[in-house]
Amino acid sequence: MSAVVALPTTLVVGILVFAPLGPKYITAGVMAGLLGAAVVSIVSGLLGGAPNLVSGGRSAMALVMAGVLASILSLDILPADHSAHAQLALVLMFVSIVLAGVIQVGIGVMGMGQLIKYLPHAVISG
Repeated sequence: MSAVVALPTTLVVGILVFAPLGPKYITAGVMAGLLGAAVVSIVSGLLGGAPNLVSGGRSAMALVMAGVLASILSLDILPADHSAHAQLALVLMFVSIVLAGVIQVGIGVMGMGQLIKYLPHAVISG
């Protein structure tokens, strides 16, 4: 049920992430948002998420990912062909996302989550 509530947000987040590629990739952004919502809902359900937790894409992370994609697109190492340029940029963005996940898992395995107790509650709660 939470995936249905978050569906409009995931569509916008997908479009936002693919925005640096131009209007030609809006449909790819919509599909990425839908697939992302489905995968996140399935994984959080299998891993035992809280019943009132809405899992899905968030605007803040989408802005970071769009910035990463725009930075990758500005590199001089990408091919001149726009289609190959976009595909390579998306592969590089996917690699950076996987690397960020590996770093997060490594931080969790090393027990660095215990450092959160030294942050003030006001910082954590926003």
